[in-house]
Amino acid sequence: MAQKRGKAKQAIKQNAREEGLKVAIILQLTQAEQDVQEIRDAMQRDIAPSQLDRALEALQQSGMVERRGNGEKGSFILEDNFAQLKQIFLFCDRHEKAIQILGSPWMQKRINEAMLCDVTKDTVFATIQSVLRLLTSSNLEVQQDLFLSDLYNAIGQNEETYLSLGGIAGSLDEVGFMEYLQLSLSSVSEEDISMEKQVLIEQMAERDIHMFFGPDPPLPSLAEAFQSILFPKEERRELLSVLKASPSALRIILSARETRSGSFVSAAVLQTLPLLEHLFQLFAIADLKSCDSEKRRALDDELLSLLRDRMDRIPRPSPLLRVLKGRMLADRSSDFLV
Repeated sequence: MAQKRGKAKQAIKQNAREEGLKVAIILQLTQAEQDVQEIRDAMQRDIAPSQLDRALEALQQSGMVERRGNGEKGSFILEDNFAQLKQIFLFCDRHEKAIQILGSPWMQKRINEAMLCDVTKDTVFATIQSVLRLLTSSNLEVQQDLFLSDLYNAIGQNEETYLSLGGIAGSLDEVGFMEYLQLSLSSVSEEDISMEKQVLIEQMAERDIHMFFGPDPPLPSLAEAFQSILFPKEERRELLSVLKASPSALRIILSARETRSGSFVSAAVLQTLPLLEHLFQLFAIADLKSCDSEKRRALDDELLSLLRDRMDRIPRPSPLLRVLKGRMLADRSSDFLV
């Protein structure tokens, strides 16, 4: 037994060393694209070539690092898209290097308006999934899921959002989604139903996201409408400065899609639910892609009118900015700011 415990401790230490090496490589690559020798020289410690090769291979497989060229002339660079930016920050954060990665020029440069667009898209995806999960779960399932029960209670406290949830349910019935879901799950074993239902919900959410944010969206103002509700335009400069300074604030924003619970997704559902209801109703009654340009322009104007109404009712500073500034103050008191 003691021998087994000793082996387990040794394995844990070995894993910690390997993870630490991966983090060190990531932080080094925030400086510039580098080859293997440059990375090894920068480590300032003895690392066996095989160790470094394994770490670089693992980082490539994870999608965080890209290799350019082959052989000794090959070099490595951090992947430069939003999915990998999130992965890189959260990976370093898990290994207590959030300040180091956030303070790097590589990360500072990427905390910008374009990132807020990507966060909006991710958050709307998580919001649609949350609403669909809520509407397709039984009362017992809602009670047993802490996030769903908290979300349902929060929606129920506001008459407008509660009515919007009912409006979305009606639109889903109109397009036959509930019936489709029941038929799709009729041949699935009882223990697999929850997983299969989640797959179907993700597929629908992906379809909606592609329609809302993809090329040639049926309503051109849609992406900015969502972004304005989540991140009001007049607050974005201050918001970005908070995100550049506070690891805890950035963690809230970047973990939205992965988090099943948490104030950000819940708040996003409550803020965007009336807009989602409007969209679900439009997509239920018409194929917007086939509408003529004049009809689509009229619907887009209707969307902008709804947006203006929503924006007038959001207090300033917005609830999200207040939360993020609170996290920044907590980081400051813990000497955890960049």
